Amino acid sequence: MLDAVYIDHQLHDFAKQLGRYDVHVKAGKPVSDVEAREMIAHANRAIFVLEGLISIVDELRYDREKFEKLIMDLDDDYDLVRSFQERLNPVIPSHKELKELSDRVLDGLIKAQNELGLIIATHEA
Repeated sequence: MLDAVYIDHQLHDFAKQLGRYDVHVKAGKPVSDVEAREMIAHANRAIFVLEGLISIVDELRYDREKFEKLIMDLDDDYDLVRSFQERLNPVIPSHKELKELSDRVLDGLIKAQNELGLIIATHEA
């Protein structure tokens, strides 16, 4: 069940979409308004999925290895979102909205990592 939740969820898709813009960073190009607006839809889906994941994490069948992998994947996604945020210009309305949504994604990533860490600690105690 955990694999289905993580592999299919939109959070990973959001992170992959952000990775697509990594080419811009290497080329020194800023994120365009159009690109930011595209990312807003992905960010909204990521928030929805994160909220769902956090609410069901206690009900997932415990598997330390899978939980630890998920924590590492969530951490990678956190780093990618954070790096992307640094390229946003809050003067542009779509960038400002995407920054606010990305903050919510980052908060959800931290909560999900913490919940999974607590479950591991509880089972290993």
